Amino acid sequence: MLRQIHIFHKNECIYNHTYALALGDDELNNVIKIIQSYIDMPMVGKTFHRPVSEHFQIFHRSEGSALFLFITDLVDNLEYIGPTIENTIKKFNELFDGKDYKSWSYDFGDGWRALVSGTLLKKGERVKKSDGFYGYDWMVDSIIFHNEIRTKS
Repeated sequence: MLRQIHIFHKNECIYNHTYALALGDDELNNVIKIIQSYIDMPMVGKTFHRPVSEHFQIFHRSEGSALFLFITDLVDNLEYIGPTIENTIKKFNELFDGKDYKSWSYDFGDGWRALVSGTLLKKGERVKKSDGFYGYDWMVDSIIFHNEIRTKS
C-alpha cells in the first residue's frame, strides 16, 4: 500500500502527501540522509528500492532535477508500485514542463505550518486568475520581496 509521496527539486522538498500512517518527521529525515546522494546527484531513469524499517520500504527515482520518493508497505514490489511511479512522474512533467518551481514554508509556532508552492512563468504565460490568498497575501508579498516567508509585520 502506498503510504507517502515526497518530491524533491534542487535538494528541497516541494511536495509531500501522506495517504496512510507511515514515517514521522524523524524517520523521514533519516531516510533523506540515506538517499541524500541521489538528491544531490540524481541518477535519472532508474528506480531504486530499499527497506527502511520493519514495516516500510522506499522506492525513489529521479527525472530531470526532481527526485520522487515513495514510501510503501514491505509487501509491495516494483511491479505493483512501478505504474504509480510512472504516472506520478508523467503528471508532474505535464504540470511543470520544464518550468522552474519552488516552495516556501512558514511555521506559525502553534502547531500550524503553511507551504506555498510557485512556478516561474515565462513572459506572456498566464494561469487562471485565483480568488486571492484568503488573508495570507502577506506571505506572497514576503516571497516576492525577500524570497522567503517572513513574519507578518
